[in-house]
Amino acid sequence: MSATLADTILALISLPTLRKHGYLVPAIETVESEIENCWIDLATTSFNKFRENDVPEADVRPQKVLIIPKALRPKELQSDEIVRIARNDEFLSYIFHPDFFVRVHQWFSKILLEGPEAALARIVPNASLFSSLEKKSQQDEYGRWLWDRLTVTQLDQWALTSLTHEWNWIKNADDHGIDRRFLRARETELERVTDTYFEKLLSVKTVQRSSNFSTASFTHAAVEKLRAGNPNEAAEIFAGLTEILPSSGEAWNNLGFCRMAFDLDSALKAFARSAQFSRSFAPIWIANHILALHLGGRTEEALLLSKLPVPPEHVDAVWAWEITSLPHRPTLIQMDNSNEYLEQVIAFVSRSS
Repeated sequence: MSATLADTILALISLPTLRKHGYLVPAIETVESEIENCWIDLATTSFNKFRENDVPEADVRPQKVLIIPKALRPKELQSDEIVRIARNDEFLSYIFHPDFFVRVHQWFSKILLEGPEAALARIVPNASLFSSLEKKSQQDEYGRWLWDRLTVTQLDQWALTSLTHEWNWIKNADDHGIDRRFLRARETELERVTDTYFEKLLSVKTVQRSSNFSTASFTHAAVEKLRAGNPNEAAEIFAGLTEILPSSGEAWNNLGFCRMAFDLDSALKAFARSAQFSRSFAPIWIANHILALHLGGRTEEALLLSKLPVPPEHVDAVWAWEITSLPHRPTLIQMDNSNEYLEQVIAFVSRSS
């Protein structure tokens, strides 16, 4: 489903440019919708950023490999014509490049894994979040499970994730929203599934898991933007994530952290939302909030927050702001021990009170 959605989006994005070149696709509805305009805006912004990033000319020229959406090529002759047009139009070459398609594909994979409500909300990522998506396809585990159930007779030829979902269906009646009458059309013994799973597990070196919308998976991209002096763009990544995961304390904390470099008031609001949705607090979260409160002239509140209990074994390597660099010359540093950073922040605020 995610691949079909990505294919359709690419077709919609390309329509205005194809019309300018005199190429019309009668099979596609030509009335522009709000969702179509949003994706066109995203593609245009991404393309402009791509051109502004001092990309070598060789990398900007039309690519040899192009992904032409199926909706645009009902006939082979038309497909050849689109390829000719795309190779002479940099925008079309950009959106038909495999990298762009894979990011759209991954976006819908992640959205669909969040549930039908997220997919129906028709959320379009902002340019910073979109560019931070990995350039690789994401497998639909549930779709693979259904495919294996319907088409693969031998259990040892099923994917590991399919065996896992089959075990959960037999043992816990976990249907993932799929019609149970449909799942009962093929009955499998729990013992056979268990034995096959462990035999297969021992025969492979790694087990790939779905990443979904993990805040941690976007940290590297955000850090690169912070180190390049673009905290606003880094914040946009997590702002986009909070739209998808409005109850993620981690996403709100990371948003507040990035905004500390340029907008303290909005950073404090993000930290407040983080506290609202968090059941426990990592040392770096507490340190960020204390530092922001202090810089905002709310030192008494900051010192009260420093009394929060922190598990002694909770030690992580973290990215942090050099304490004295805020707010005028924010400097990003890496700390091996998050507890030590928290202690430094508390000591700094206490001396300043």
